[in-house]
Amino acid sequence: MKREHRLQLNGVTLQVLEYGSAKAEPIIFLHGFPDFSHGWRQQIPFFEEQGFRLFVPDQRGYNRSDKPSSVKEYSLDHLAGDILALLDHFELPQAHLVGHDWGGIVAWWLALKHPKRLKRVAILNVPHPQVLRDHLRHNRTQLRKSWYMLAFQLPWLPEKLLSSGQFIHFQQSMSHSARRGAITPTDLEKYRAAWAQPGALTGMLNWYRAMFRTRPKPPASLQVTLPTLLIYGGRDPFLGEELIQPSLAFCTQGELEVYPSAGHFTHLDENEEVNHRLLTFFRP
Repeated sequence: MKREHRLQLNGVTLQVLEYGSAKAEPIIFLHGFPDFSHGWRQQIPFFEEQGFRLFVPDQRGYNRSDKPSSVKEYSLDHLAGDILALLDHFELPQAHLVGHDWGGIVAWWLALKHPKRLKRVAILNVPHPQVLRDHLRHNRTQLRKSWYMLAFQLPWLPEKLLSSGQFIHFQQSMSHSARRGAITPTDLEKYRAAWAQPGALTGMLNWYRAMFRTRPKPPASLQVTLPTLLIYGGRDPFLGEELIQPSLAFCTQGELEVYPSAGHFTHLDENEEVNHRLLTFFRP
């Protein structure tokens, strides 16, 4: 059963979808850029049917959640604080966590700085933060793939370009980053409506701006001690495969699953396989 919440969490109001029994084992799903909660449409019915309790927020800056105007309010500590506040609101000592893209970066950060609040963490198509930082500095191939991160630092121009033609650049990027048919015209309608929310485009881009302009307090250790599952699509156009093994090396209980024919949206391209892999990970 679906329940929609508007929750005051960590100084912002977040739109949070909840599914399943209040007594069931909880999983939080965190979307990436330029996605929103709709990105988990292939996972929600499966894990609800498997008897889990699901929480699927629109993270700050996205869709119907609040969109703070200050870049500093999109630092990793603020983003992770939203999820800690969600756990506290529902009186959950711990939960499983799944994150894709930027949602995966938030998942890494929570696993590094607040491991006691998580049971197990699954991270899709994004490397360990230290690995990403190192490769952006020293790997020219990865830097070319990540050129847009630098372009997003400009004021107002990215918003103007990305909103043109009914967000045609976003539509093409998402469609080309996933297998044909994984993102349908109906899905794109929902995405366009989310991107068109007042302040959403700037809020979404502020995640990237904060990446370069804020300095959150680093974790005590760069090692993730929780059981961690890394999932990668072999055809991800944004992240090179050379980032995978170094990320796994930062996990003391790490597992890796690569889907060679999947793109950036592995959970959509290979939804059945990914769902069952996640299930075996959360229920070992």
